[in-house]
Amino acid sequence: MRRIIDKNRGNEYCRFSVWFLFCVVVILLPLGLLRRSLIQEGDSFNQSFPLFVYIGQWLRACLHGEIKFFDFRLGLGDDVLHALNWHGFGDITQIFSIVVPYEYSEYAYNMIMIFKLWLCGIAFLIYSRRYIVHMEYRIAGALVYACNSYTLAWGFNCWMFLMPVMTFPLILAGIDVICSKEDNFSGLLLVGIWIQSLNGFYFLYMEVLLSALYFVIKEIIILQDIVTGRFKRLIQDGLSVLGQAMVAVSIGAPLLLPSFAGYLQSSRTGSTKAYGIWEMLIYPFNHYCTVLAHLLIPNIYRNILTLGYPVIFGIVISFFHSSRQNKLHRYLLILFSVLYCIPLWGSITNGFSYSTDRWIFGLILIAAILMAIGSDMEVASSGKEKLLFCLLSCISVILYLVDEDWYSGKIFSAIFYGIIGIIILFLWDKRKKDSKIVLLCCIVLLSINGILVFLPRKAGGSGYVYGFKGKESTRQEVDQRIDMLEPIGDKFERKDVYSTSLGASLIKDFYGTTEYFSTLNGNSSEFYRELYISPGVYGATWVLKGLDGRMELEALLSVGEIMDYTGDGFEIVYRHNDMYLPLGIAYQSWISREQFDQMNPMEKEASLIQYIVLEEQEEDIVKLVPKADEVDGSISGSNQEVTFSAVMVNVIEEGNIIHAKEDAAIRLYLNDVNVCDQKFPVETELYVKLQDMKLHDEGTADLRVGNKKIQLRNEDNDYYMGIDEFWINVTEWSSDQKGQYFEIKLPSAKSYSLGEIKVYQHNVNYNAIEERQENGLEEVQISSNQIYGRADYAEPSIVMFSIPYSKGWKAYVDGQEKPIYKADIGFIAIELEEGTHTILLKYMSPGFIPGCLCAMGGILSLAIILCKRKKKGKEQNVNSAA
Repeated sequence: MRRIIDKNRGNEYCRFSVWFLFCVVVILLPLGLLRRSLIQEGDSFNQSFPLFVYIGQWLRACLHGEIKFFDFRLGLGDDVLHALNWHGFGDITQIFSIVVPYEYSEYAYNMIMIFKLWLCGIAFLIYSRRYIVHMEYRIAGALVYACNSYTLAWGFNCWMFLMPVMTFPLILAGIDVICSKEDNFSGLLLVGIWIQSLNGFYFLYMEVLLSALYFVIKEIIILQDIVTGRFKRLIQDGLSVLGQAMVAVSIGAPLLLPSFAGYLQSSRTGSTKAYGIWEMLIYPFNHYCTVLAHLLIPNIYRNILTLGYPVIFGIVISFFHSSRQNKLHRYLLILFSVLYCIPLWGSITNGFSYSTDRWIFGLILIAAILMAIGSDMEVASSGKEKLLFCLLSCISVILYLVDEDWYSGKIFSAIFYGIIGIIILFLWDKRKKDSKIVLLCCIVLLSINGILVFLPRKAGGSGYVYGFKGKESTRQEVDQRIDMLEPIGDKFERKDVYSTSLGASLIKDFYGTTEYFSTLNGNSSEFYRELYISPGVYGATWVLKGLDGRMELEALLSVGEIMDYTGDGFEIVYRHNDMYLPLGIAYQSWISREQFDQMNPMEKEASLIQYIVLEEQEEDIVKLVPKADEVDGSISGSNQEVTFSAVMVNVIEEGNIIHAKEDAAIRLYLNDVNVCDQKFPVETELYVKLQDMKLHDEGTADLRVGNKKIQLRNEDNDYYMGIDEFWINVTEWSSDQKGQYFEIKLPSAKSYSLGEIKVYQHNVNYNAIEERQENGLEEVQISSNQIYGRADYAEPSIVMFSIPYSKGWKAYVDGQEKPIYKADIGFIAIELEEGTHTILLKYMSPGFIPGCLCAMGGILSLAIILCKRKKKGKEQNVNSAA
């Protein structure tokens, strides 16, 4: 049988490819009819597509001998390997981006996404040969595995979620080879782990956990038939798997180790939300109802585990007709299903953070293989299994109809699925006569499930289609908005852009202040958080969404061009800022972090222009520059509290709870302040402080303050960061017969509580900014992984570079290495004596050199293994010939 399977392998791949293309065309039909691409409004637009374009640029630069480990285009400047690796930098399929011109990037991105789905199916075919005899059933399982709701929802949202779907079957196939004693070496295991290790440790360690469970259960089943030497067999197999896994990981270490080192200094390592023991053991009851409600009919906004009729059909048969062939996967399905119902497992597989189901690619693989195995079993059907099938189907459809996420289109899809269930009962035993009937039935049902993911809700679908960008609109939007910016000159200059993709700087080659990669250097996030820029303005801790139009911060971070919103229609305006400071700023005095932490955000902004802030561990190292024992009184004196009168619009107040109706707002009329006539650059800034602002409903609420947006999250939300105090720089006002005012607009049908509101007027200290401009680094030259500059100071100084602090940096002054301080919350600084100096900063990704050494060891180990195998093969051929 193995020889027949091997002989038909090419035909199997061809037939799968044909049916795969058919299913993809049908599933993506709503996207095509509505002229949508595979680039989603959220993560795809901000992360995946910009990274795809950037990888092509990075690889082309490598061909010219330029290998970048650090890039100012990434956030405020970050390590390329650790910030991007988890998001797909290292994905082998992205190598095609090297030959894609920017004008064709959207089309290439769409094609590669589909190519990744195809590879997922191929990986399933490789794994399933051991367990399924008929080709048609293997193809059916591969189609379900490649085009399920997980790959269509998670995969199209973030392309890195497709990588474990591709590699996990290869890893399990390799474990099968070793455990079955077909060979003590498996190339599939090596390749699967190596490919995943290139994509960072996040999904790698998920696969390691799932593979360990798979190995243990498989060994237990195998060892049942062994009379003696069970423990020795278990140890031998375990060491073989572990040894080859370590070789694969070592070969991928040049990307894996920097990824792990970067994770440790990213904002993902901290969690502000605490979970109780009971919360970790069981979900709320409605969660399990939701799971059952979408077991058949997809609704990606409620749940992504939609198995569909073919999978339920195959699983029922497998459990009613148990055999040695399906024993392993039945145990695994039970185990994985139990783990799926326990939040603690979701937390463990998410770095012991909040619970998530990103690991369920493993559960989907087991479900798909059981579907194919059950269909492959030519056994007579019993009334009990048909009854169970009907019971599961009815429960799922009923719960789907009564689910709280209601829309009228549900009636059509529920009736349609009910009819399909009846038809399947009539076709139940046809599989014994013709496997092609099952394949065609599976293709039809899979296509229906897939197309419902993208169909509009009025047609009974999930409505997911409207979450995707229009065809060619991604590139047009980025081009139209970014190309209006003035070109960067010889001086170092950032652009404060937040009206387009947060990853636009990766596409258009400029230095920005926005980014949305969760493994960004945590020091950037800490700077934004400490000054209540982000998430105070929007999003989670790792979302950098501009500098809120704050002039002193724009100057500090060398922002020369600002893209802003204005007016009720949120029209885009471009503002040039002549008051920005150079990359290196010299200070002649410093303050401690303790002094800094006692200030409010406005005072912190002003102090960063006059003083450099040092951490406790750096204070004892500074020898030349004196500490300012008292902070200049002008810093606190530049802030005046503004009186106002508040008017509630379209709200219902119950104690301290505010219930928002349509067009609800809190309107603040300002007393004795004239702000409406200010022109850029402004002399004064107006700040509103919202103290103890909380959301009392599930999900999120986007409050608007003029042209700014604040995202509130309920305390039960997984992404809640423990922030209830918000400071917003108000830059849009209105006026009526009562006077000047601005509004805090509240989304309707939500409830809020608000402790207090305060408004402040802050005078921008342009004199201090001009003084800093005269103390900047001169002749700055930026090349790959190096920054050169010249300094000439009349007195000892500390030079702060607005480069996020990282252990990868080394500083050389006049050729001598000098210590680097962590300053101004999260940037780097060095101390200089008076006089003229040359400064050279060099960067190397932490973990890259050790990773290369590990890779050399791994390659050497692999070479030794292959040589021994070759030698052993020759000896066996000689013996057999003799």
